[in-house]
Amino acid sequence: MSLLMAPVMGFGWSSPIWSSEFPEVSVAPETLPEWVRDSRRLSQMLGGQSVGDVSDAQVIQRLSTPIEGLDALVIEATISKKDQESQRETFVLYVDTTGRYLMAGLFIDMEQNRNLGQVIERQVRGERADSPAQALRPLEMHGLDAEPIEDPDGSLIVVVDLGPEIGRRNFLRIAALRQSLREEGRAVRALRVIPVSAAHDELSTGAMAMALGYDTLNPGDGYQKLLEYAEKSHAAPWLDKDRLRDDPLLKQAMGLGIFRLDDNSTQALLARLNTLPLVYEVRGNRADSLPVPTDGDEWKKLLLLP
Repeated sequence: MSLLMAPVMGFGWSSPIWSSEFPEVSVAPETLPEWVRDSRRLSQMLGGQSVGDVSDAQVIQRLSTPIEGLDALVIEATISKKDQESQRETFVLYVDTTGRYLMAGLFIDMEQNRNLGQVIERQVRGERADSPAQALRPLEMHGLDAEPIEDPDGSLIVVVDLGPEIGRRNFLRIAALRQSLREEGRAVRALRVIPVSAAHDELSTGAMAMALGYDTLNPGDGYQKLLEYAEKSHAAPWLDKDRLRDDPLLKQAMGLGIFRLDDNSTQALLARLNTLPLVYEVRGNRADSLPVPTDGDEWKKLLLLP
């Protein structure tokens, strides 16, 4: 128990530096098309039944894109939906260099298998957020549930990187403490773990990807694989090189999981994340960042249902 109650701290390894792919262009009002400078007209174009009422729409950045003749306009607007609190959100639209044509929708980079607008939006969010934890959107990321979650409201989300040894050790402490509380008959919160990789260790990156892939094939398996890797590290039997080469199920799991892990890790990098773990509480349709506990008593209080 002394291990479980030891302070869960010491996270502070640095993520790889993210260099902006989309250099910012000055947003002087005279450089923008008239329809962009008209907040009311822009709000009307952005609004709709699926989006909600849009007001006070403003261009905050104009970025060049890899598509010749096309710039991205990063727009902030207030979104109001029925029975929901109004909030500021970010949109990405595209405009040609003449300023005549507006393009909205998905631009997919087929070589990198990613949505250009999503990458831009996440990058800008990371640049403007008060902290990386607030820039991250864990509900948009791929996670592993400790048990099936029927109602996510009030559940916990923990973002981890199992590459460094301290990441594996602290994940095990959190999981073991939660399991011991369950065995005592205590009511614990539902738990989702989101793995990200800072590419410190190729095998750990593969292990986290396979855990996500296994979970896709059979929900629940991924969390157990993640626990096994955290405990045994490179000695986990399913990481044996011969099995990795010959086992079709392992290959399938890797193929499914690697894109999910890449998406998680890209979001973490764009949020300028450099400290883990991060902890969130799900409240309705949002996940609020919580202070990370520094000792076992604080973790116990957080893991138990209020």
